[in-house]
Amino acid sequence: MSKRINFYLLGYALKYILRYKGKNIFIWSVLSILIFLLSSLFFVSDSIKYELFDSLKYEPDIVVLNQNAMRYAQIKSDFADRILSINGVGNAKARVYGKYHFEVPNIDFLVFGVDEFERYANPDITQLLESGKFNATKASLNLKLYNLMQQNYYKDYFNFITPSLKNKRIYFGSTFKLHHNLKESYVMVMSKDNVREIFAIKQGYATDIAVDVTNKDEIALIGRKILDLLPNAKLLIKDDLFVKYQNLFDYKSGIFLTFFTVALFTFFMIVYDKASGLSSEEKREIGVLKALGWKIDDVLKAKFYEAFIISFFAYIFGVALAVIFVFVFKAPLFLDIFKDYNYLHYNFTLPYVVDYETMFLIFFISVPIYIASIILPSWSVATRDADEVMR
Repeated sequence: MSKRINFYLLGYALKYILRYKGKNIFIWSVLSILIFLLSSLFFVSDSIKYELFDSLKYEPDIVVLNQNAMRYAQIKSDFADRILSINGVGNAKARVYGKYHFEVPNIDFLVFGVDEFERYANPDITQLLESGKFNATKASLNLKLYNLMQQNYYKDYFNFITPSLKNKRIYFGSTFKLHHNLKESYVMVMSKDNVREIFAIKQGYATDIAVDVTNKDEIALIGRKILDLLPNAKLLIKDDLFVKYQNLFDYKSGIFLTFFTVALFTFFMIVYDKASGLSSEEKREIGVLKALGWKIDDVLKAKFYEAFIISFFAYIFGVALAVIFVFVFKAPLFLDIFKDYNYLHYNFTLPYVVDYETMFLIFFISVPIYIASIILPSWSVATRDADEVMR
């Protein structure tokens, strides 16, 4: 077929689509829904995968927790110095933090303690401290938590209830933005002394110790040396966390794969129905066109335009609808497949991540295949004599 667009044949294809608009609208709708489902599934999975593994970059190589009677307990802060003396350890920092339950909206938010002159791996906290907006006498809140406080009438301060049942009033200072909110959506940053008082963490003790290893191949070896120093310790290894997330993702992706298979099966059923042959009315129309002097090339080009218009606009509409559904409305139902209390936070926002190779794959398994399902039976009819076709 000629590469130039024949606008007369394009006009004929449009009229043909409108003449059989009931059938064509049904096919367009089914294709749009299938493409929408596939695109939504891939958008959600790609966004979660990106957010998970990108956030892991800022996690310490090893987190050391103290255990007492199989329960987590406070760990001595000076234990960080002993860990730092191990060859291969680049940094060991005692961290003070905890989760506080906000009863009215029924959410937990992270309360993280900092020293103004310490350096932190988390870029959000680092940016907050370097900006000079942090005030050690007040709390800095991420924007989502600050807005939640405002909605619940905590305009200037929040009253914490300590384990000794005393009130601890903390005034609000600056706000900051979280770049990764998959595991934590609500974060409050304040001085370590205030955090100690809120969670009754004794002086000289910490919640855990974050350890960074110089040679990543020696993480397991360093972990064994840490256990030699503190046999009761519980180690959280970043590589293990990576595997845990990957296993969670693979398990949930199996559900996505089921949706994907069902959608593909439905699409290929449509393609098979179209490719199995044209209706008698469509065959007669091709016979009439040939009797009027149309060439095989003209018939195939008109059918190409017809199939391309239906499938291409179904693809555009389905992908656009998926973008709105996932990134504007936060993919209700689909996102619930991946939500798990032990791993992912229930109120995170999907980052806008689009894998263009995946979009090309969806395009390839929809538009060209549907076009082929129209062209092949049309070619089979168009190569026969006009009178034979019309009989």
